[in-house]
Amino acid sequence: MGGLLAQVIMKILVVTDKSKYSKQVLDTIIRAGKQYPEMEIIIAYLARNITFEGKERLKEYVEQARSFGIKVEEDYVTFDFLPNACRYLCTLYEDKEIAAIFIASPIREVIDLLKKLCPDVNIEVVNVLPILDEIIVKEVITASVETTIKEISIIMKRYKIGSVIITDGEKAHGIITESDLIKRVMADGKNPDKTIAGEVMTFPIIIGEYDMQVGEAAHLMASKRIKKLPVIKNGKLAGIITVSDLAYRFPQIATSITTNVNNFHSGSCCI
Repeated sequence: MGGLLAQVIMKILVVTDKSKYSKQVLDTIIRAGKQYPEMEIIIAYLARNITFEGKERLKEYVEQARSFGIKVEEDYVTFDFLPNACRYLCTLYEDKEIAAIFIASPIREVIDLLKKLCPDVNIEVVNVLPILDEIIVKEVITASVETTIKEISIIMKRYKIGSVIITDGEKAHGIITESDLIKRVMADGKNPDKTIAGEVMTFPIIIGEYDMQVGEAAHLMASKRIKKLPVIKNGKLAGIITVSDLAYRFPQIATSITTNVNNFHSGSCCI
């Protein structure tokens, strides 16, 4: 990407759609492109039909680029048959004398079609991190706010887990960790048979949205000094992501979060 952006005058076609990945690709282009005042971006938004949501998303993309002083054109590309849309993109590439088409790696079908239909087109595939919905643990162990601490400890032992999400109906309300049991129950001499989750849980709880990109979630976890992040979808608990999960798939991200947590020396209890 650096070699392309180093040209004096250049037009870039960024293929987008309603997915979170499109926003990531555009962010990547803008961060690099704002250093080159002669660069122009054409944003091609792919959708089967023109919708209010699509118009608003495309408007957001355009305004974001313009806020960085980048020249932008927009094109809402609708299709009944995806190859036709890809042929249009190939024609647009030639007519506008575009240097390269940038597209997110998860949009494989479009990438493959472009390479097949116009093999001479310069396609730059931008690798992006997944969204939380793709990597979260969706079977979350929960308990109600009225559950006693003794029952919470039994649940932790039974499922071999270090935390339990406390729910109020279908909503994530708080969290209780092994650290909470030590600091807020045992150290304070509370009776685990008579103390309920609502009295000692960490509240309010820090949560992530299911369509949040992994990098955003990592930043949130690091800034809030937490090792576990419950994830919601449409207001309901959808799953959870932990530093251990990230360590397995994204070790550098996990190291960053862990460092922030370990460097946090305030008196408050961390998740």
